[in-house]
Amino acid sequence: NVPYEIKPIEAATSKPEVKELLTAFGKQRLSQRATQAAAWHIANEMSWDDLANKKTEHLDGTSEIYFSQHEIASAMQIANYAAAQAELHPAKTPAEEKKPGEVKSPGEDESNVLSGKTE
Repeated sequence: NVPYEIKPIEAATSKPEVKELLTAFGKQRLSQRATQAAAWHIANEMSWDDLANKKTEHLDGTSEIYFSQHEIASAMQIANYAAAQAELHPAKTPAEEKKPGEVKSPGEDESNVLSGKTE
């Protein structure tokens, strides 16, 4: 077993869109599968066509699509939302992150406008 280690998101990626994507996923009950597709699109630069054509190959030789059309459509909205949020929230230096006395309420500057939500 390899133990998990909690690290800041900046240790894994320098893309602010990924941070915004994960923030939205955690706060807005987004579809895990749609969020996964959006993450691969943003972090790994997979095209929407590549994601839509991705298949799962089974040992018996059959295959099935990995993401449904609905999941891809939701992923596109989620990725666009993450990009817009990244523009609204430019990266801060570590000194800017830790301002004494600053308190943010949960969900501040967040909206629930994504259709990739689960019910």
